[in-house]
Amino acid sequence: MKKIILLGLVCMLIFSASAAAHSGRTDSRGGHNCSEKSKAKGLCTGYHYHNGGSGGSSSSGSKSSGSSGGSSSSGSSSSSKSSSSQQTKPASTIQTSSMIIYINDKRFHPEPKPIISAGTNLLPIRSIGEALGAQVNWDKATSSITVTKKNKTVKLKLNSKKATVNGQEVTMSTSPVLYKDAVFAPIRVVAEGVGATVNYDSKADTLYIYY
Repeated sequence: MKKIILLGLVCMLIFSASAAAHSGRTDSRGGHNCSEKSKAKGLCTGYHYHNGGSGGSSSSGSKSSGSSGGSSSSGSSSSSKSSSSQQTKPASTIQTSSMIIYINDKRFHPEPKPIISAGTNLLPIRSIGEALGAQVNWDKATSSITVTKKNKTVKLKLNSKKATVNGQEVTMSTSPVLYKDAVFAPIRVVAEGVGATVNYDSKADTLYIYY
C-alpha cells in the first residue's frame, strides 16, 4: 500500500513540473516564454518551442526574394543584344575618267568631264548630244532626258537601265546618273541612237565618234 501511495506522489510531481514548464499561452507554432518556476527548476530557459515547431520561415523568404531579383539582369542583357546593330551599304564611288574623245577626228573636251561610275565610262549627255548636232531636253518632273536629231529620238531616265531608242526599248549596261548638275550615261546608246558611229580603243582609252 505504501508503494502505491509513493508511486502516486512521484507521478503528481512529474505532471506538475511538466505543467509548470509549459504554462502560459503558445503562438501558432507552439512556442512560448518559459515561466519563472520552470527556469528555477532548470526545466527551460527563455522562449522555446514544442512539437517540432520552429521559426525558420524567414530564411526561405529571403531566398525567394533573392532569386526573383536575378531575372532583371538577364532581361537587361537580352534587351541590349536586340538593340544592336544596324548595317548600311556604302554609296557607289564616282571618279573622273581619263578617257580621250574624238568627234570626226577632232579632239573634243566635254564639260563637265566624263566620269567612271560602277566601272563604266559615262559621258555628259547634253555636251555630247549638242556636239553631234542634236537637241537635248531635260524633264525635271519625270527625271528624264530626251536627245533628238531629225527623226531620231533617244529617251533616258535617271536610275533606270531602260532607254527608248526610236520607239524601241533597249537595256543599257548601267543607268544614267545626275552628277554636278549634269546627266551622265553610256554614250554609245545615245550616239548610235541619233545616227552616229562609235568606236572605242580600250588600250588607248580613246573614244571615236563619227556622224
